[in-house]
Amino acid sequence: MRRRKPGVAHCGCRGMAARPPPRRLVLVRKVPMFKFRSGVLTAALIVALAPVFAQQSPTPQRQVASSTGGTANIQTPANGDAVTSPFKVQIGPSPTPGVAPAAVDRATTGRHVLLIDITPGDQSPTQSIKADAHHILFRRDQIAALITLPPGQHRLQFMLVDASGIPFKPPVQSEAITITVKEPGATAAATANTSGKEAAEATVAQEGRKAAEAQQAAEAKQAQEAKEAQAARQAQEENARRAAEQALAAKEARDVIAALEATKALEAQQALEAKQALETRRTLEAKQALEAKQALEAKLAREEEESRLALAKQAREAQLASDARQAEDDRRAKSARKTTAQHRVKHANARKVR
Repeated sequence: MRRRKPGVAHCGCRGMAARPPPRRLVLVRKVPMFKFRSGVLTAALIVALAPVFAQQSPTPQRQVASSTGGTANIQTPANGDAVTSPFKVQIGPSPTPGVAPAAVDRATTGRHVLLIDITPGDQSPTQSIKADAHHILFRRDQIAALITLPPGQHRLQFMLVDASGIPFKPPVQSEAITITVKEPGATAAATANTSGKEAAEATVAQEGRKAAEAQQAAEAKQAQEAKEAQAARQAQEENARRAAEQALAAKEARDVIAALEATKALEAQQALEAKQALETRRTLEAKQALEAKQALEAKLAREEEESRLALAKQAREAQLASDARQAEDDRRAKSARKTTAQHRVKHANARKVR
């Protein structure tokens, strides 16, 4: 575990609920001051914080009902107190709830930030607040912390930020107090008179420090485990992504091959259909040509038969005409012979008469 230096304030926290962001060990920077003879106790006191804030508005702009007095007040120390570093700053209860439990992370709930010697108006409304000499970040379940400040007058005020460390708009803040940090030597007599009480407080602080160290060790271990788990998840996601890319590439290759085979099959089918259509057309043309030839031959045969019949008819008619003429000639010849015979008989009779 990393060894802490004197004069550094710490903030403890419990474990977050399911799916929290990776936990980090937060160490508040040391405020410049001189060293004590016996060293400075810087352990954070971890106690359970009852919910002191509730969600006031359902709007998505991370706004709450009150802009002043909407967060918890500073219970310890009181306004105007004189303290000696390190001293405890404790959050007091507020009638206006607004902080979610440790396992809850909502847009209108947040956590406390202790502002030291600055005002809420000094904060950027869009930038996340980081832990430094002027900002001490409290976890959601933390209500107290030991801080170390240099001697002199200091201004303390709590402000509420969201889960990302960005101040709410409008600001949600507590009443500011002013304290005076005294020199360690000024309290030497009081320390001698109250050694028993301080010993008890030192014992409590030591126990708190041990608890904080154990908590920090657990948080560091959880952070390391979370980091390793995240690295494993990233490796698994990378392997899954590569496997998905390979599967997609293989699928695309199969799709290309299937499309090529389908194109070849379609072209072969089209070529076969074209060949069959050509053969069918040629067969039809041959059949039509044969039918035309047969029709022509039949027509020629009919015409030849008609010509033969016409010639035979003409021959019969010519024969009949010839027979008629021959019969007429025979009748005329017979009539002529009869007439001649009659003339001869008449001339013979005439000669006889003479």
